[in-house]
Amino acid sequence: MRYPVIVHTDDEINFNVMVPDLPRCTTRAHSIDGAISNAQEAIVFRAECLIRDGLDVPSAAYEVKLSDLHCDKGFSFLAYVDVDIDSLLGPTKRINLTFKPETLKLADTKAADHGMSRSEYLAHVGMLGLIKHTGPSIPIKRTKDGINPEVPTVPAIRINATIKSGALDIINHKAAGLGMNRSEYLANVVTHGANELVTRKRDKSTGNFS
Repeated sequence: MRYPVIVHTDDEINFNVMVPDLPRCTTRAHSIDGAISNAQEAIVFRAECLIRDGLDVPSAAYEVKLSDLHCDKGFSFLAYVDVDIDSLLGPTKRINLTFKPETLKLADTKAADHGMSRSEYLAHVGMLGLIKHTGPSIPIKRTKDGINPEVPTVPAIRINATIKSGALDIINHKAAGLGMNRSEYLANVVTHGANELVTRKRDKSTGNFS
């Protein structure tokens, strides 16, 4: 992932760095090269802290404006730092999920539309989180025997998904925060959408996402 960073100096001796996409992610150095190098280390450290706490790592989506580079003293400039966030998410784990047939079909369709496998798509949108939607919600109220009378009984399909452990921690954290189990949460995200549009496409020649 390529993060924009803003570097500022008042005296061309001390260089302060801010990463707009990652709150509280700042660093400093005594040279431009050192500032860029330290920015990469700061981003990795911040991302590791977020993953450890079960929180999602914000994507590099900040739109830098000219006003961001304006300063009364010294000068500021924009740089970009490449960080492999996926490598920080740890080893993959195989998990079981239970989806209704129509939800599974929708997930597979959306995954194919974005050049992802089913597991990649579920991990990606699961980390982004559920948007506030205006459509009908999926009731999650349960009775003592675990049956929700508000939801028609539909045969569910059990599937396997392979998701990195760090991504799984984030998904579990978001699901628990909404009072859902993992399958319910991912079904809601697939059905109602994630916090941001999934715009990455896989380059078939390299296997990388753009």
